[in-house]
Amino acid sequence: MVSQQQFPHVSSGGTVYYGFPNHDASAENTYIYQQQPFAADPSNTLPSLQRAPQPQAVTLNDLVQALSVSKKDPLPEWKLAQYDASSHSWISAKLVKCLNLSGSDLDLTVNGNNTTTVVKTKQVQMKVSSNFDGFEYIFGLTAFVKDELKVGTDTVNIPALQSKYPYLAPIKPIVYSYADVDLIIGQDSFHAIRPEEYFKSEADPNTSPVAVRVPIGWVLSGPMPTSTGFLSSCFKCNTDDTELGCQIKRWYEIESYGAYKQVDSRSAEDKMAAKILDSSTVHDGSRYTVGMLWAEESIMLPDNYYSSLVQLKSLEKRLAKDPHLRDQYSKTIEDDLSKGYVIQVPPHNFSNRSICEWYLPHHPVVNPNKPGKVRRVLNGASKFHGTSLNKSLLVGPDLLQNLVFVLLRFRQHHFAVSADIEGMFLQVGVLPEDQSSLRFLWLEDPTADVVVHQYTRHIFGARDSPTCANYALQRTAIDNQAMFPDAASAVLEKFYMDDYLDSFEDPDVAFKMSQELITLLALGGFKLTKFISNVTKINKELNPPQSAPQQETFLRARVKTSLETQVAFVFGKARVTPMKALSIPKLELQAALLATRLKEDVLKALTIPVSNTFMWTDSTTVLQWFNSGSKQPMFVANRIGEILESTTVYQRFHVLSGDNPADTGTRRISAESLKTSSWVSGPSLL
Repeated sequence: MVSQQQFPHVSSGGTVYYGFPNHDASAENTYIYQQQPFAADPSNTLPSLQRAPQPQAVTLNDLVQALSVSKKDPLPEWKLAQYDASSHSWISAKLVKCLNLSGSDLDLTVNGNNTTTVVKTKQVQMKVSSNFDGFEYIFGLTAFVKDELKVGTDTVNIPALQSKYPYLAPIKPIVYSYADVDLIIGQDSFHAIRPEEYFKSEADPNTSPVAVRVPIGWVLSGPMPTSTGFLSSCFKCNTDDTELGCQIKRWYEIESYGAYKQVDSRSAEDKMAAKILDSSTVHDGSRYTVGMLWAEESIMLPDNYYSSLVQLKSLEKRLAKDPHLRDQYSKTIEDDLSKGYVIQVPPHNFSNRSICEWYLPHHPVVNPNKPGKVRRVLNGASKFHGTSLNKSLLVGPDLLQNLVFVLLRFRQHHFAVSADIEGMFLQVGVLPEDQSSLRFLWLEDPTADVVVHQYTRHIFGARDSPTCANYALQRTAIDNQAMFPDAASAVLEKFYMDDYLDSFEDPDVAFKMSQELITLLALGGFKLTKFISNVTKINKELNPPQSAPQQETFLRARVKTSLETQVAFVFGKARVTPMKALSIPKLELQAALLATRLKEDVLKALTIPVSNTFMWTDSTTVLQWFNSGSKQPMFVANRIGEILESTTVYQRFHVLSGDNPADTGTRRISAESLKTSSWVSGPSLL
């Protein structure tokens, strides 16, 4: 028997209570209560304490728990619940409004009771922490919004249950109703509600309630009572359609570059990832080590060892059919071992595995354009029991430079230089506590035992690797800016991922900058290689002899005299008309707005001085709107206002339609004809 005094958290107060569940499509909740310490009756002794050997040992049908959702001001009382039958988390519109949360609109497919419903909702993110004394558990929660969470109408009387079952003392004695639930925690946040230990009745273990300790506090579990206030249901949310929608949205954001004004819209996930990057990154004397961007602070991955073993056997069958491919593939592993990218670790131990241990499937990829070269690809998206490594990671904030800006700067001057960072991801270390998530199995000898390898560097295939590698590259520049100010600026402005693109007016300056970049990046563990330039000295001296490229890769002509005017194409953009019909004048106004935004971006990207800018339109109606002092319709007024912010009357002119090169982009034209059109050469009036 274990006395209550042996568990100080039992009598220190808290707010955890259990209700017998039954939820509808939006099932999952939890409430916040102001906690008052309560004293358990010391005369009551607790039955045997039993630790759950597996998460399935105790089924939490439903849970109501005191939690805090991050906000500076004091919160009113909210109720939260956990529902096993819901695959995702939900939040009421009332709580979203109170917390001032925002999210993007989406259509979500909800499956349940042999029915499929499309629900219009939003997806919001928040931080949640336990208010239960002694349970300092904080985690990020992503939830879908619903007007009302119709969980049920029943009331649960915890004091009455505790009078009958004294071992329920750790649970706060309170009476609550399911009608007040505003947040539902689903199985997508199982790490916060997984059973760790429990108290149960030894006399009647099958039908009596159970006090269960989970990471966020003590909860009440047990068989569901017969009640008219609940509807038995089980629901699953299909988020694949929302992920596809996000991918399409990202594609359109690229396609519609310049058509919309850009704003800073960092999500809660990006801010969380940025915090991990700032707090975990260290320099070990030769390179940077960056922590993996886990989506939750306490991650627990299922044991996929045997699943990975099956995939290894499938790979073995493929390689057995091609001995030459097997030899090449085996050599890639040997090379990574010799370079320290990979280490061999002890065999898999089920009883002593790390909670974030994960085995990555892998396979060879051959590029027909690069005969003889085999690349080993690890599949971070491979799922096991509904989860994957990539699903447990954040993508992180977008640290890439604007590609348009990089290309514009690259085209500025006569002498061009490009280079590449060798194996960029593999030059950035992984924290030792994260490395067990990057394991893979290999069988060098079919007659020997399976060997477990583990990456010590970030891999190509994990969704957080681009952000981690880019962050390490930028930290290299920032931390050494005092010694190499020009090279550090080039790293921050002239790199797109691992590719360096720059141009110079002087070939000597180009060579010196290239040398400085090699030295600077080496301080961060990066190796800059594969230089290509129309500066002969760079090709000869900065490239290994076997990989020196042909000279004069970039050829450009320029008349170096101030007496002759030179016209060069810088940037062009064409868009299709929207599905919703607009009048011709409004479309012409849209074109003028697009030109204004592109002009601002070009001026921001270029490093050469620009003394003045001028803009032309073939629409007399748009020019009249510019010069009109009368009130305009909202559509016109908003766009005219933005254009007038960055242009003056002395910069806006009229051009005849026949001389307007922008018209070329709206008509059918062959690629060959486009080369000699005014779209490229510019109008004759220039």
